[in-house]
Amino acid sequence: MTEQQAQGMPAEFALGYRQMMLDGLSRELEITKKVIAAIPENAKSDYRPDPNARTAWELAWHLANTDVQFLSGIADMNFAMPQPSHKPQTIEELVAWYDTNFKSASARVAALTAQQ
Repeated sequence: MTEQQAQGMPAEFALGYRQMMLDGLSRELEITKKVIAAIPENAKSDYRPDPNARTAWELAWHLANTDVQFLSGIADMNFAMPQPSHKPQTIEELVAWYDTNFKSASARVAALTAQQ
């Protein structure tokens, strides 16, 4: 969408579209948490199907962290995407981190005005 198109977008449409997207992402959050929680908390989390592939743990962290960073970038209106100061160490911690940080970032996006 061009800036000119966005400027001509009615505020009600922007707010409704944002809510529709956040609702869909919230449903996906619950599914993704179940997938991450299914990763075994042992040597299998280091499984990689190919020497050049990411491990199951690395993929889980990438999915969770990227979702949070994108939502935070939207809320901040700046896509610096810094790494978090604390990285979870277990699958259980990762699921909890993802849930908390995703919901926090999502709430920040929901609080944006239509003009933002």
